[in-house]
Amino acid sequence: MAAEAERTTELDRIIFFSDGVFAIAITLLVIGLRVPALPSHVANSELSRRLLDEWPRVLSYAVSFGVIGLYWIGHHRFFGHIRRFDHRLILLNLAFLGLIAFLPFPTAVLGRYGGHRSAVVLYAGSLALAGVASTALWLYAWQARLADVGLRRARYLAARAAIPVVVFGISIPIAFVSPAAAQLSWLSFLVVRRIVDIRYGDAGRDEGAFA
Repeated sequence: MAAEAERTTELDRIIFFSDGVFAIAITLLVIGLRVPALPSHVANSELSRRLLDEWPRVLSYAVSFGVIGLYWIGHHRFFGHIRRFDHRLILLNLAFLGLIAFLPFPTAVLGRYGGHRSAVVLYAGSLALAGVASTALWLYAWQARLADVGLRRARYLAARAAIPVVVFGISIPIAFVSPAAAQLSWLSFLVVRRIVDIRYGDAGRDEGAFA
């Protein structure tokens, strides 16, 4: 009984640490937003123009906030299925969290240089890699029998985790043709997610669905 309680406490520590990383990453996103440096007597039209100049940074912030938020929901529900853990799971989780913590940087680059191919590729590549780490985390937990979940649901959760890999990965070659088109292609995330939900039907309808 004491060993089981200690195991539960250790698992809670992993979860709390992970939540802290997500919280810090989301908080750091706002650093890329700047208040225009203007004199107090500036005309309202000038202030409005300068605020509009910030819209690319606001947009990249909103996209990244949404994506990191979905990763957090998925991570939270993922650990709801975990009953045991080992050293390899901890290392995979750290690799995933490292990629999450890195996301404020490509977000800031995209907000400032959104029309540049390199900025789009960096951003899409970072999110795709985070998706790879998230998928690997889940697949390992399933194969090592650390998670309490059935086969069909396990496949559904793996498919949901892999959606960012597909969507952002495909956008990278598109960016070499048109950075704007690559960014528009990210909207397909919602379509692909819906397709996965339909494909697996009942497997994804309960509260534990992996975001």
